[in-house]
Amino acid sequence: MDSVFRRRATQVALGIGATYIVAGIAWILLSDALVLTVSSDVDWLTFAQRYKGIAFVLLSGLLVVTLVRAGNLALLKAQQRLHIGEVRVQDLFQHHPKPMWAFDEETLRFIAVNHAAVAHYGYTEAEFLGMVATDMRPPEDVPKMMSLLSETLLPHHDAGIVRHRKKNGELCHVHVSLHRMRIRHRDSVLVIADDVTDEVRTRDALKRQELQFRQLHDSLQEALWIGKDDVREMLYASPAFVTICGHPARSLMQDRTLWLSLVHPEDRSIVEESLLNLVAFGSAQCEYRICRPDGSVRWVADRKRRIVDASDGSRLVGGIIEDITDVRAAAQALRDANEQLEERVQARTAALQFANEELDAFARTAAHDLKTPLNAIIGFIGLLRARHAPALGAEGDRMAGHVERSARGMNHLINDLLALSQVATHQLQPVPVDLGDIAREVLAELRQSEPGRQAEVKIHDGLHAQADPGLARSLLMNLIGNAWKYSGKRTRAVIEVGRVESPDGAEFFVRDNGAGFDTRQADKLFKPFQRLHEASEFSGTGVGLATCQRIVRRHGGHIRLSSQPDEGTTVFFSLSSRAKARSADEPPSPPRDSGFALLA
Repeated sequence: MDSVFRRRATQVALGIGATYIVAGIAWILLSDALVLTVSSDVDWLTFAQRYKGIAFVLLSGLLVVTLVRAGNLALLKAQQRLHIGEVRVQDLFQHHPKPMWAFDEETLRFIAVNHAAVAHYGYTEAEFLGMVATDMRPPEDVPKMMSLLSETLLPHHDAGIVRHRKKNGELCHVHVSLHRMRIRHRDSVLVIADDVTDEVRTRDALKRQELQFRQLHDSLQEALWIGKDDVREMLYASPAFVTICGHPARSLMQDRTLWLSLVHPEDRSIVEESLLNLVAFGSAQCEYRICRPDGSVRWVADRKRRIVDASDGSRLVGGIIEDITDVRAAAQALRDANEQLEERVQARTAALQFANEELDAFARTAAHDLKTPLNAIIGFIGLLRARHAPALGAEGDRMAGHVERSARGMNHLINDLLALSQVATHQLQPVPVDLGDIAREVLAELRQSEPGRQAEVKIHDGLHAQADPGLARSLLMNLIGNAWKYSGKRTRAVIEVGRVESPDGAEFFVRDNGAGFDTRQADKLFKPFQRLHEASEFSGTGVGLATCQRIVRRHGGHIRLSSQPDEGTTVFFSLSSRAKARSADEPPSPPRDSGFALLA
């Protein structure tokens, strides 16, 4: 401002001087001409010259006063305008929204700083004025800054994006512009800083994403491509194309016809139809063969979809091509293996069906051949004891009775084994049945066999199930028969048949308060001939529960036991509603219990 003011004062002084000189010369010339015009008398000339000088002095003095006053007023107005301009510049500097500061070009010390810089960087104004410009930069960036300042800078220089350090140590990215000027009689640099940290981070994030995206594309075995909407020009192709088709991606982008030329001649109609579907529906997929330069033929899966660019509305096409040669080979190998397996299964099923039929026939024949002599033995023993009792004596009668009981036990065992084998071959005919009615019939038969037996029986109502009536009766005959048998030594026997709800669904049960057993050995009871009680204590063949398990499994259900020694036993079972009749030509199920393979 001082230099401007001095320049203005000089201009005013020169203007006053020039005006005075012009006015003086004009007075002399004009006054002399006027005096000579009036008269050439000597006395007149002497008188005129004397008073002309006095008038010149008076007029020139008045002129000087007027000019000096006008000059002083002009200087005062100039000074006021300069002051007002300085105030405006200072106010603009202080209240500018962007951080601004000025530093001495020689010492780098801060000269001035505005409010935005104080707020943005966290330093107070006093702290700023006690710092140098290099304190704003990370140590590793200082050499670059000094190199820039050592160069001959233009009055206005764009320094680009640099890093600044805030008071709390946080680094930020700012776009810096430098302006050289004199401030307070010193060569200074005015700095305007625009924080672009968010933009830099966004740009870096986009670069990282682009790099990751490209790395992902480069690592994928599938080939990705983007082309124009007419699929005649490819704009991008991933490096995987060289692995799949034997040509680098750039070749496919340069030669529009290259890919179609790679398609196997027999499959080109598939590709053309796929392109028509893409145009009609916006997406398409197909599988076809390509011929590689090395002569090999590969199968590829081609999936493509139309893409609309949201920024300008342009339409592109993007797609993925995957080499599926190995997948198709594996699928074909699996189909071949399945066909071979199916043939072997059919052959083995037929052999198993034949073997089961042979075993069933053998079992029936063997049972018939065994039962005939057993019935003869039982009959002859009865006749012997009836007709020759005196000759046998007490000991002979006892031994004959033992033979008769053994024969009858063997007869019962054969009947039970035949019943067990028939469970696997019986054709299921599930219908709605009431297990309560069947249980009442079974208990009535048991009471007739032992009229003097006292037992409390509880049969719940509503025991409806979907089951084969014959197998359901056999199931309840075995379970209720066991309950009747093992509670026979109780003075007050209790037998209950009912239904409960469990986490697995509805379950039926047969409960007694008989001898019971240790449940750790419960699994043994479902195998033929397995017993937990001596034959002398409780009679039986050890086949009943195995038969029950097969009946329940044929109906798609399950069976389990709950028991305590001397406290009784509860048998829970379910009959699934999914049970269905087996067709006449369906082979019988293979035997489940290895301990009874012959007659099963």
